[in-house]
Amino acid sequence: MPSPQPARRTVGLAPERVHGNVLNIGEVLTELSGDFPQITASKIRFLEEKGLISPQRTRAGYRKYAPHDVERLRFVLALQRDQYLPLKVIKDYVDAIDRGEKPESLPGGMTLSPRMVSDQMSRDLHSHTRSLTLETLTAEAGARHAWCSIWWALA
Repeated sequence: MPSPQPARRTVGLAPERVHGNVLNIGEVLTELSGDFPQITASKIRFLEEKGLISPQRTRAGYRKYAPHDVERLRFVLALQRDQYLPLKVIKDYVDAIDRGEKPESLPGGMTLSPRMVSDQMSRDLHSHTRSLTLETLTAEAGARHAWCSIWWALA
């Protein structure tokens, strides 16, 4: 008799997160690996050592990460990856938020708000677009014509 297939998870929050339960470090890695494929348990422990995250500990000393720990970790990793900021700068910023401050920008003047698109940039981007017919889109995407027709009708 074949063994039953393991249940598949749906895309989105892990069941542990939906119920507000804490995650172990392996579950945190699973949660973050889609956005941060190079993340390791060592990196998470290093960020804890630097004071950027403070997970709870069990009596046995195991780390348990609450949803806010995971989101803070995601924020720190994104700043490090996308803004190339040193950990000291990121720590100062998140510490200010923890103190109830609302810093408008990161040290050095960088802002976290999305960059405004100038008129010139808009013109430059527009000049790089091209119009496609449904047939061209279908052929270039390698999609079936029926699916593209449905999408085209919705667009």
